[in-house]
Amino acid sequence: MKYANRNDIVAALDTSRTLVLVGAAGCGKSTRAPAFILDAYLSGAKILVSEPRRVAAIGLASRVAAELGEDVGETVGFQVRLHAKPPRPPGGSILYCTSGVLLRRLQLNPGLEGCSHVFIDEAHERDVNTDITLLLLKRALQLNPELKVIIMSATLDTTVFTGYFQNCAVLEVPGRTYPVTVTHLEDLPDVFENINVSEMLENCRQEGSKPQINYQEVVEVIKAVDTNQPEGAILVFLPGWSEIKNVKNLLDVEFGDRNTHVILPVHSRLSTTDQAKMFSRPLPGVRKIVLSTNIAETSITIPDAVYVIDTGAHKENRIIERTGVASLETVWVSQAAAKQRTGRAGRLQPGHCYRLYTKDKEKEFIPYTTAEILRIPLEQIVLDCKSYAPDDKVEDFLSQLPEPPSEKAIVFAVNDLVDLGALSMPEQKLTVLGRLLSSFTLPPRLGCALLYSAAIGNVVSMSNIVSQLSSNVEVFENSAERREEIRDIKRKYSEISDHIALNRLQEEYEDIKQNEGWKAIDKLCMKYGIRKERLKFISDLSRLHLEQLLKSGVVESDPNVEELNRFSSINELNKATLLAACNSLLITRRTLKTKGKMAIVKSVFTSIKVLRESMQAAVTPFVVFGLFCKSVLCSGARRRCQGNTG
Repeated sequence: MKYANRNDIVAALDTSRTLVLVGAAGCGKSTRAPAFILDAYLSGAKILVSEPRRVAAIGLASRVAAELGEDVGETVGFQVRLHAKPPRPPGGSILYCTSGVLLRRLQLNPGLEGCSHVFIDEAHERDVNTDITLLLLKRALQLNPELKVIIMSATLDTTVFTGYFQNCAVLEVPGRTYPVTVTHLEDLPDVFENINVSEMLENCRQEGSKPQINYQEVVEVIKAVDTNQPEGAILVFLPGWSEIKNVKNLLDVEFGDRNTHVILPVHSRLSTTDQAKMFSRPLPGVRKIVLSTNIAETSITIPDAVYVIDTGAHKENRIIERTGVASLETVWVSQAAAKQRTGRAGRLQPGHCYRLYTKDKEKEFIPYTTAEILRIPLEQIVLDCKSYAPDDKVEDFLSQLPEPPSEKAIVFAVNDLVDLGALSMPEQKLTVLGRLLSSFTLPPRLGCALLYSAAIGNVVSMSNIVSQLSSNVEVFENSAERREEIRDIKRKYSEISDHIALNRLQEEYEDIKQNEGWKAIDKLCMKYGIRKERLKFISDLSRLHLEQLLKSGVVESDPNVEELNRFSSINELNKATLLAACNSLLITRRTLKTKGKMAIVKSVFTSIKVLRESMQAAVTPFVVFGLFCKSVLCSGARRRCQGNTG
């Protein structure tokens, strides 16, 4: 983004209080646009910039501060959960924050009094927090006549935003990319001799077919590009870690004994060391091959990528309407996402994108990514909206979103919260339990588990468990490559439960830190391949949830700590506490004898009430799970549950 764009942005905001700023990834809108506003309005600028990821908020604040010749915490600062360096008044300021932090500010200060400009970055991703934020900002514009809103998007789909904010200005900033040649699947045999992509072609020719990743054929395309094209990194988009691992194993067989190739897997839980490898250039004559999920579409940039191989697939949360449970499925990307992936090949020089799907199949892709709120369970959102607008009916509040969810999904969520005891009917008011849960930064069921623990006497252990579950933080290094090893480590702490094992590990960390110090912590982390900073993060998060429990008034302000943790070491009570609160996240396994054969029958229960009605006299074993996963491979469908406990 050039300085000439500064005057365009300022002029647009002089005539309109809302602006949609469109610019391709890497054009500089996240760093330059807020700085332009600061430069134009000086001491009158109190700017908030919302980012969907904490790493982006921290990194962008550091970069903008450096460009201004300052340290973070002077004119430019950041605020994310558990970590903040706010700018120091007086004078103009820029605060980069996560979307969750901005939502909390809007809850406490609906008009955002004292703020002059709000930037919503990466709005094209359409995550839940962004959509709820847009609704609350629309209300804030009515309450605060001095407020101005800038929505930044990397795609040209501005109709949702311009339709939502009437009389909204639109400004397009050109990107800095080179031309990219695109080759589709059906044309690959004409480009590369003796290449076999027959199974992927057959799947694409079936109308309505879902993505099927043929690992051997993907590797064939990688080898063809490597053999026939000049130097340059190859970026391969795959749906998830399972596909990355299988392709990497085949590439290791092909190139493992040579020093001519560097094969790097990229996913959301990548360690800092591996990130450095991803961004660094290899030695001359060495080909870098990056196997990535959709995280490389916009969140990170492989600077030396010249060739992109796109399977056209990614994993997406979907709601199973029959049960209301979240399901992680492999689906085709949108046309906008495909375009984003293609552009990754033209960052530094002209590039080439090989799409492993046909032109006809691409026509079946949806134009833009479906808003997250249309495809996930809504319990947390319904609870939050009663905090933002306690007197509004849930359906009335959600109908004001840019794209409202279906009536069926809303009814399902409301009934679930009523069954949980958090919402009353028919007036849809928060109950005492609902008000308590809304004061926690936890999903409703995990918040219930923490509340129950105060009565049961296992507060610290449950706080550790819900912190691990809610944050989805992986404490082990290179976890995706060490699954069996990590399972063995967890079994040393608990034979029957991941949750209990991680809690015991966290307790060991706290005990060693208090009695032996950080050197002993380093030895523990080295022994098991654990990230020390992740254990500290869980510790800080657990402490935050304990503080929220104290402020809720459920326990006295000066409690008997020993009494609150009297039963924290009893594993069965810890599991029972989680089971009592989990509500719809239940599967039962029963062994039945049918026609002389033993069969395992599995059932998913959507509420404790339905579970009670179905239970027989015999004891029923349970599995609590956090996410229902479904992936489609060449061998067929495969389902699994993540986050099990006995």
